[in-house]
Amino acid sequence: MKSFAAILIGCLAVFNTPQVEAQQPTMTQLVPENASHALMFRNVTELKERGDEFAEEMGFKGGVSMLFSIVGSQLMVKEAAFDESPCGIMWFEPELIGEPKVKRTWQKPVAVGVEISDTKALAKLLKVDHDEFVAGKTVEQDHSTFGHKHRYYRMVDRYLWVVSHKKLYDVLKKAKPLANAIPRSRLVDLDAADCLISLSAKTAELEKESAEKEAEKWISRHKDLDAAEEEAIRNLFSILHGARHGIIAISVDRGLEFSFNVFFGQDAPPEVRQRILKFSPPAEGVSLAGLPSGELLFGLSARTDTSQIQPAMIAMVRESRGIWWWGWRQMLDQNFVSQFEQLKLLGLFGEIWPLTNRYNVGIYQEENTAAHGLISMASILETDRPDVLMSELQSLAALVDRTALGSAEKDDDHERTKNLVKRLILQLGDEEFEKRQSATTRLVLIGQRALPLVIDAKLSTNAEVAKRATQIEKMIREELAEKQAAAFKSSVLANAKPVFIFHPDAEDRLGTSIDVMEVRINASSKMQGLLPILAGAEWSRIRLVKFEKHVGVFFGSDIERLDEMIRNVQAMEHGEEVSVPETPYGTPLLNMRGVEWQGSVGRILKLMQRLTGAEQEKLNDPALSSVSLALEPEFFTIEWRLSLPDLKAVKKIGF
Repeated sequence: MKSFAAILIGCLAVFNTPQVEAQQPTMTQLVPENASHALMFRNVTELKERGDEFAEEMGFKGGVSMLFSIVGSQLMVKEAAFDESPCGIMWFEPELIGEPKVKRTWQKPVAVGVEISDTKALAKLLKVDHDEFVAGKTVEQDHSTFGHKHRYYRMVDRYLWVVSHKKLYDVLKKAKPLANAIPRSRLVDLDAADCLISLSAKTAELEKESAEKEAEKWISRHKDLDAAEEEAIRNLFSILHGARHGIIAISVDRGLEFSFNVFFGQDAPPEVRQRILKFSPPAEGVSLAGLPSGELLFGLSARTDTSQIQPAMIAMVRESRGIWWWGWRQMLDQNFVSQFEQLKLLGLFGEIWPLTNRYNVGIYQEENTAAHGLISMASILETDRPDVLMSELQSLAALVDRTALGSAEKDDDHERTKNLVKRLILQLGDEEFEKRQSATTRLVLIGQRALPLVIDAKLSTNAEVAKRATQIEKMIREELAEKQAAAFKSSVLANAKPVFIFHPDAEDRLGTSIDVMEVRINASSKMQGLLPILAGAEWSRIRLVKFEKHVGVFFGSDIERLDEMIRNVQAMEHGEEVSVPETPYGTPLLNMRGVEWQGSVGRILKLMQRLTGAEQEKLNDPALSSVSLALEPEFFTIEWRLSLPDLKAVKKIGF
């Protein structure tokens, strides 16, 4: 909190404001489009009240009121300002007023705009004639609050503008408001926030080098990228380079709400818009609608009908060598999933991705833990090819547990594996990225038994085959080394040695046939005792339900939840509305979102405590936190809502 206060005081020492003559200006109307940075407040009175309550609930001494009081005193407007109108601080590039360029943001020319309720009190504070001041006289003060030699005051209508350089008054007068550069669909939400932080990408320090050069630098550091991955990375950097303005909107009310917005501007080149459409083609936004009701630990919904997200994600995650939060393993005190198993899981997910249009996943906290265990999971995969998707799930399961390969000692099985590996190696050079990536995933899953032919493939005349074979050999050898090295403890997942047995039409629920994927694990594995506690007596049965345009997946013992999922999917396919399991903290998420996450850190932490036997704390307010992403031709937005209970939980575990 102290560091936040220090940053805010520093920012408030350099505020920005344009478009002075608006009758009822909003924050985006006050900020000039040519301001390099700005910090705006919609209503200081409200923010002080709610901010003080929030700080007190979080256990911090002092409050927001004190901070604004200090700033008001420094600006000499404390007793004269009207705190219920938008106000703010802005920085400008020195070139706008003929000044030499400076390196640090806080050394740039600055302007502060604030509405004045008592001009006589202000004139008295400044020790100037009231009538002359109200008529527009500029008052010079020798103060260095902004890091500059002088400070200038001038009234324009109801607003007082405090600037570091006289020439800024001409800049403010001529500037167009930032609101002109923002789509109307986003203006209402932005101006309703408590605080806005904006910057212009044209003048940001991070934009010294073009995005194209940054992309080439990134690609040059990662020699094993697929051609499709390289294209996706270039397009991604190009989209970022096309940004004109960035705005962070912040609201405080029983938690924190953030939205990070990037606007591409009306003059964005057509090629940038075309690249955006490769990451986000026109379609309806996602939601968790259709999933069963209940207390969510975690919920995720995402679109998969894009051509560029998968290769970009695979490239970036492969280089980072891990996707799971380290704290999960730390809290469980287990090496639950190794780095290479994470990459395999990502590859398996990539196998399913091209066959779906969107998916929903919900992991639930069970109330009747004695009968149902601690959790259950429901997933709905929207697909135009449910038969193909079901077949793919079966074949992947057979590769994961090696039953598709048979025994290495039997000649027939050995020959079958050899022929499979040969077909997959040829597929490494396929024209379609999805097929190349699928072959890569499957060869890594086969592992050591594929190694001899993979090594031979490194000498292929097909450059793509040779490159991928080299990458696959490296992954297989590193995984073998990890398993053999004494310094590495074999993961819980590896020790489990899962086997999947498919039972078609094994059950019937609500007149719907259900296939069952039976899971068998090593009797000596730690998961043998953990899974019944986690998922109840039915932990060994993964239920698969095929619909006309969906495939449902259910894991857990609360069969009534499965029935609810079946009814929901049937209703959706008949065009009927279905409910959403829970609403997120705060206002509704953007309708055009492409990804939505909802969850409760407090609930997840409580589950971890139960698994580890730690003392459990009472969870009085289970409000969900949420994250959503939306990419449109005109803007990119991330909404991030943290509920107060989750903030307290995060604070407690030391983050």
